[in-house]
Amino acid sequence: MSVLGVIAKLFKERLGDRRILVRNFKYMFNREDDYLEPKKNYFHEFLQVLWPREFRHLVLRMWDDKEVLASGSYGPVVSNWPRYSVPSRLEQWRHARTLDIRDPLMCKHWISLLQIRDVKVVSMSAEDLKKAQSISGRYTITLTEPLEIEDVKEAFKEAPGTFDKDPESTEFDFPLKLTRDHHEDTVIVITIESNKFDMDYKYLSQSSLQNI
Repeated sequence: MSVLGVIAKLFKERLGDRRILVRNFKYMFNREDDYLEPKKNYFHEFLQVLWPREFRHLVLRMWDDKEVLASGSYGPVVSNWPRYSVPSRLEQWRHARTLDIRDPLMCKHWISLLQIRDVKVVSMSAEDLKKAQSISGRYTITLTEPLEIEDVKEAFKEAPGTFDKDPESTEFDFPLKLTRDHHEDTVIVITIESNKFDMDYKYLSQSSLQNI
C-alpha cells in the first residue's frame, strides 16, 4: 500500500461519518499507481472526507513520473496519460466553485470537468473546443496559453449557432460571441476571448438579455 493509501485508511478509521471543513484542496495523481495490483485511486476517498457545502477550490496535478515508468519496472508507458476517473457524482465535486488543472499532463474529461463553474487549464486545442462547446451549461474556462483563431474556426465549422462576426472574413478575431437556440425563452451565448471560453444562458423575453 502506498503512503496515500495509509493516509486514506487513517482518515476512514478516525473520522467515521464525520467530515473535515476544508475550502481549498490540492491533489497530485501518480501514474505509477495504475501498474500496481490492485489498481487504486485514492482521490475519491480523500474528497469524500471533506465537508461538501464548505468546499470551494480544487487543484489537480500529475506527478511527472515518466522516468520511473520508463525504467521498465511497470511495463510500457501508455500514451494519453493520465487515465484518472473524475468523481462527478460526489457532492463535494458538485459543490466546488473552481477547478484548476493547469498541468499539461492532466487529461480533460470535459463532460465531468464542466460540472464546475470555473475551470482553469493550460491550453485548449480545436478538439477541446469542439467537445466543450457541445456540452450545454454555465461555465467559464480560463487558459494560460492563448487560443488560436484557426482552432476556433475548426471547432465551430459544423456547430449550431451564429457568430457576431463572419468566420470567412478578415474581421473574424477575438473577442467573439456565438448565439445558439436553446428553449423558447432562452438562448445559449458563447463568448470567446483569446484566454477565455464562457458559456451562459440568456433570456429572450427581455430586451437586455439578462442572465437567468
